[in-house]
Amino acid sequence: MPAQEQTLSTQLVQRLLTENFEDKKTRISQPALNVVREYTKIFVREAIWRAAAIRKEEGSGGGLKNMSAFLEVEDLEKLAPQLLLDF
Repeated sequence: MPAQEQTLSTQLVQRLLTENFEDKKTRISQPALNVVREYTKIFVREAIWRAAAIRKEEGSGGGLKNMSAFLEVEDLEKLAPQLLLDF
């Protein structure tokens, strides 16, 4: 794993989960939190990889000149339905 790789903090994942629990008394154990964090990291990494692959494929038709090096929200929106079904 590269040293510069950014990861999701456990505190961020815990906050995202607790903000969306219906019952505010709901708790999550540390092992469960670690699993959710890893799952989320994989999900995000896969989404970025797929969006980049789709963008590269669309750009290979000669339209690469107008494409930036950054992914746009629209790139992620295109793959969201299939990605959610796969996960």
